[in-house]
Formats: sequence, C-alpha cells, structure tokens
Amino acid sequence: METQKRIPHGRRWLRRLRMLSYPAGHGGFTGGFAETLEMFFGTKDVTITLSSAFTGTRHTFHRNDDLVKQIVDARIYGGWHYRFSVVRGANQGRKAARNVARLYFQPLP
Repeated sequence: METQKRIPHGRRWLRRLRMLSYPAGHGGFTGGFAETLEMFFGTKDVTITLSSAFTGTRHTFHRNDDLVKQIVDARIYGGWHYRFSVVRGANQGRKAARNVARLYFQPLP
C-alpha cells in the first residue's frame, strides 16, 4: 500500500504504509509449508534451498524453523508487518496444514 503526500514546492513522495495488524499471508503460507515438510519427512531437520529470480540470491535452510524465522524477520524488517501479525499467520498456517493432513490425507486401508 502506498500513499502520496505533497511536500513543499509541489513535489510528491511516496511512503509505504505498515499493514494493519492481522495474520500475515506470507507467515501463513510459510508456516503451512514448513509443517507439511515436517509431517512428510517426520523431522524438522529438512534441508531446502530457495532461490529468487528477482534478486538472484539463494538461501539454504537446514531446519524448517529457520525458514519460518527468516520470513518473519524479513516481513518485519521490510516494514510490512509487526512481529505479532507474522507469527500469528505462521501459527495459523501450521494449524491449517495439520487439519488438511488429518481430514484429507488418511492412510490407505
């Protein structure tokens, strides 16, 4: 979300507004993804490498919790959310993943 504000001499500048305090989508997706990996592999010790075509960077994580922590911190440092919002989103994502597994991915008879 951006807003324009007029400053002296007719110039305008844009500033980014903080998101309102609600469960963050990035946190929710990442929490659900991490929980799904843990349920599938049976451990939090899963090595995963994510790359960005936009920034040209790669990040390797050796534990699911490290991935979630970095997403939480990135959303805060980027000015998009407060910690509470991203942590709450991550927790909701984890719960959603557990519910999906419990309700829809039953062992075969």
